Amino acid sequence: MDKDIFRQEVYDIVAAIPPGCVLTYGQIAYLIGKPQYSRMVGHAMHNAPSELH
Repeated sequence: MDKDIFRQEVYDIVAAIPPGCVLTYGQIAYLIGKPQYSRMVGHAMHNAPSELH
C-alpha cells in the first residue's frame, strides 16, 4: 500500500465532511475500504495540512 495515496484518500474524505458532522477514524478507514487501518488514519490526520484542521 502506498502511504501517499492512502493519506490523499483520507484527506479527500475529511474534506468532504460537512461542517458540524463528525466521523471517527474507524469510519473514515471504512469509507476508504480499509476498515482495519483506523490507526493509520489517525497518523495521517496528525500530519494533515493546516487547511484540514
